Amino acid sequence: KDNVQEGLFTAYYKNGQILEQGNFCKNKRCGTWKEFYDTGKPQAEKEYKDSLTTLLWNMWNEKGNQVITNGKGKLTLTYETGSVKGTGNYDGGMQNGEWFFFHPNGVMDYQIVYKNNKRDGLYISYFEDKKTKSKGFYKDDLKSGHWDFYRQNGKLEMEGEFADGVRN
Repeated sequence: KDNVQEGLFTAYYKNGQILEQGNFCKNKRCGTWKEFYDTGKPQAEKEYKDSLTTLLWNMWNEKGNQVITNGKGKLTLTYETGSVKGTGNYDGGMQNGEWFFFHPNGVMDYQIVYKNNKRDGLYISYFEDKKTKSKGFYKDDLKSGHWDFYRQNGKLEMEGEFADGVRN
């Protein structure tokens, strides 16, 4: 009624295989959801706690190797070319610790610290020539404290203080 999604939901690939399956509670994903590759092999098992919290409990790569088990493991994301796009750890079903992300050419794009799925710590981004683009800290997923922003020639373009994600 009233176009509210409620209950079991299943989406399919064009080849008939299941893409994903899980429940909706008042138009929001809730509980356990399972995702699959177009071959039918499992890709991920996630738990939707609320609209802000998603836990990744199990994940398999396309070869069928489990990379996240019971919420723990190292995840490596790749571009279609096979080069590494990003890498970091899961613990307790959430991103935790230092994560590294790369440009398609393999040069570091940015590094960030996560704490329970939220950015929380040092963040540094880089231009493709490896020079620093920006540098600062996150606290509880918001920019916090002193931030520096650089031009591609390496000169400081702007700096400022942030509190709760807002520049002072």
